[in-house]
Amino acid sequence: MPAMDTDIMTQMRPRVNGQMLADHRGKPVCLLGKITQVHPSGTHCTVETGDRANVTVHFPQPLGDVIEGYIEVIGHVSSPTAVQCHSYITVSQPNFDLDLYNEAISISSANATLYPVTNQGGFKADEVM
Repeated sequence: MPAMDTDIMTQMRPRVNGQMLADHRGKPVCLLGKITQVHPSGTHCTVETGDRANVTVHFPQPLGDVIEGYIEVIGHVSSPTAVQCHSYITVSQPNFDLDLYNEAISISSANATLYPVTNQGGFKADEVM
């Protein structure tokens, strides 16, 4: 895997689900899912994505805080089932619809020319028809 860029935040990073990780190995991505397990060491956690894949998220340093619920991770894909985290935020929406989110990811991926990826982890609103 290539060395992590010092400024991943300026790189294009598509939103992906678990199934899409294999196609993005070594590249930056934005991954959202439900935290199902945090390792006692705080060095990694398991996240269930909208397509029900289990993805291991490796943190650059052990977590200092307890995390739970949903997490959005910006990082590099290190394997088809793992992401090296650069940054993350927890999503405090107890009723977040992960299935609907997964459907949106699938539609945007299948129609990439209509929904171009930006370095914000989202879409360019002015380019959507």
